[in-house]
Amino acid sequence: MKAVGHIAIIRQCYRSDGGAEKIIERTLSELNKYDLGLSVIARSWEREFGRDGQFVECNPKYKGRVERERSFANEVHNIINTHTFDLIQSHERIPGCDIYRAGDGVHQVWLEQRARCRSWVGNWWANKSPFHHYILTAEWKMCENSSLKAVIRRWFVMKC
Repeated sequence: MKAVGHIAIIRQCYRSDGGAEKIIERTLSELNKYDLGLSVIARSWEREFGRDGQFVECNPKYKGRVERERSFANEVHNIINTHTFDLIQSHERIPGCDIYRAGDGVHQVWLEQRARCRSWVGNWWANKSPFHHYILTAEWKMCENSSLKAVIRRWFVMKC
């Protein structure tokens, strides 16, 4: 039987105790009830996907936190451009997805909350961090991208 659609789910790293991974596994379990193609794009994945699921390895080399994020996002773009997906749902801040699940929240808000507990030196250092600048920029580009249709934040969905 031919699948009527193909859904890609993006998660950079697999952690057996991770909340996003549990959500993805439940989602895959439910989606397996339908005639859909399912792919998980990740560096590695330890679980089965069911009837039509497949793991698409996306594990580029990197040095450092910024390059880890950047190289993964760039490689995901290469995969998306060479595969046909009808819906792309990401747990990572990657422009070009249809749905973003903000399980880690909004980075700017996290930085603001964290700043309340840090010294001025810690805040100064965080403001200079290339990693935080990259994440903030990636988040902004993802939200500005015309393909983004919805953001899932914990228990509710915000339509874009």
